[in-house]
Amino acid sequence: MQDVRWIPTDVAAEALLSILTHDAKARLSGVVVRHLDAPHALSGHKLVQFIVDASGGIIQPVAVNEWLNAVKDAHSKEVPATRLLQFYEEWLNAESGVKSARRPLSISNTEAICDLGQRVFIDPALITRYFVYATSGF
Repeated sequence: MQDVRWIPTDVAAEALLSILTHDAKARLSGVVVRHLDAPHALSGHKLVQFIVDASGGIIQPVAVNEWLNAVKDAHSKEVPATRLLQFYEEWLNAESGVKSARRPLSISNTEAICDLGQRVFIDPALITRYFVYATSGF
């Protein structure tokens, strides 16, 4: 399973504000592309375990191929994952070593402006907060 690089929305918003403020003051003459990415990766297997733990065991891990086949068989608009089948298939191909057309984007221009390094950690407490929110019915 691939590593995960998530940035919590509040941290990403703060980073975007820092970038916009910096670029407005710098009066850049050309186009500068900036990307946000978490500086610390989390093993996909650890993420799955964090989710299982956050659910109190209600959610159980399944093989990615098994899950993808279940989504394909659903053929239903009621299963939101069906709208992202192409994404999931490409992700699974990248996972199994098939070369993906996507390449990692550089974050060097962004790192020079805002340091997310010490603020972005995906840990069991964060995943538990996400799980509680997602299952609360908002």
